[in-house]
Amino acid sequence: MTHTVEIIRNIFSRCRSLPATAIASATPRLLLNAMDPIQDATDALAEPCEPPILLSIPPEIMDPPPDATDALAEPCEPPTLLSLPPEILDRMLQSLLPRDLFAASASWTAAVALASSCTAMHDSLGNALLASVPSVAALEPRAERAHTCWFSLLAALRAPDGGRWHSVRPLRAKRPASKGAEPMQEAPQLSGGTLCALGGSRCVLYGGRSSESGLTLGSARLITISWYPLPIAQWDDLRPPAASKRPAARCYHTAVRWAAAERSAPRGSAKMLVFGGEP
Repeated sequence: MTHTVEIIRNIFSRCRSLPATAIASATPRLLLNAMDPIQDATDALAEPCEPPILLSIPPEIMDPPPDATDALAEPCEPPTLLSLPPEILDRMLQSLLPRDLFAASASWTAAVALASSCTAMHDSLGNALLASVPSVAALEPRAERAHTCWFSLLAALRAPDGGRWHSVRPLRAKRPASKGAEPMQEAPQLSGGTLCALGGSRCVLYGGRSSESGLTLGSARLITISWYPLPIAQWDDLRPPAASKRPAARCYHTAVRWAAAERSAPRGSAKMLVFGGEP
């Protein structure tokens, strides 16, 4: 509409400069000349527009990989303390242990507070204790007390009397003999033997001199201790196969668990190294 008004104004401005006789003959020509821009614009609008060409766009932009789409769609969960490797959690608990573990002024508040938060932290407290106190490194938690055993151990180690002694009675129940062990109803009476902890609740008493006969012994007795509901020791006299070579009888010797040799042994087995002694 605005363009049409401008065209009419141009026509009238031209007509003022022409004589009256020429206006009639000039008007049709001026109209035709003035209509040329409208016709050009009309022709331009009538021409079909070509759609944009999309073939030049790389396909990786048009269609992103499915993995990328899924990764963007999945919500990102913030990391938590339990997402750290167990080794890092163990180091964290070990760094919270007091410098003087069992001094009267030692503070265990930070370590116990963190260990009380969840089972994983409780286990890390146990690993930190085993690494810091070599005398309890061979301890293994019982399944029924796995969630509180390290707190109990810590309480026992920090007790004013340094722990309590318990009398462990032998199991006197009749049990059938197995292929490699003969059940015993009482502990042997001897001196000069070695008691070696094999991990868990198992110990081996090897050698010694009998208090009754005075003979030097070469026997090995397996002791399995259970603490609940009462401390009880199950004694078994180990009977290795006849073809196996047994060490000579001895007393006043030394013995230690050989943990390095257990790596190539069947799972659950233990090895003991014996040195010296008297025949």
